[in-house]
Amino acid sequence: MALGALEKVRARDICSQNKTDSRYAALPSASLREEWNRLQEPREAKVMFIGAGACPVSAIKIAESASSEVLCVDIDEEAIRYGTDLARHLGLDDAFRYAKSHLSDLAFAASATHIFIASLVPEKLDILRELRPIFRADCRFVVRYGNGLKSLYNYPLDIDGLKDWRAEALNGAGSIYDTMIVSRP
Repeated sequence: MALGALEKVRARDICSQNKTDSRYAALPSASLREEWNRLQEPREAKVMFIGAGACPVSAIKIAESASSEVLCVDIDEEAIRYGTDLARHLGLDDAFRYAKSHLSDLAFAASATHIFIASLVPEKLDILRELRPIFRADCRFVVRYGNGLKSLYNYPLDIDGLKDWRAEALNGAGSIYDTMIVSRP
């Protein structure tokens, strides 16, 4: 809840003071670079971010890249409003939009090249199960989580729950969360 409130303040601050960058974005951006490099970014990405929040740094960075279309998903209507305002402020209206549910735009989910699940989303395995019959065969999931000590700041992931998936751990030193790249076996 505290991070959600901080993101709303940060998004409002960026828009009201005409700012475009932030130290708040530095650590998540470094993690995203590592994840995106491992995924071998496609020329025309369609990316869904589940649990995007009001200041979705990773989603913004991908939307800024060439030929990327991004759908952010969040259950918090206030976060959606701030995130939409932030995207408009940054000139990303054409490549960036929000939805309230990962199942609200099934056409986008079915054509997504990548689906990110935020570390602050508790029901990660449920979302994977719900999307499994929908997403394209070559779609890759980036599941962020925090097990052990990192669970103080992130929701954990039951690794055993991924037995029906191909899963590759991607843990960067000093990262605030752990990452699992998940795809069809």
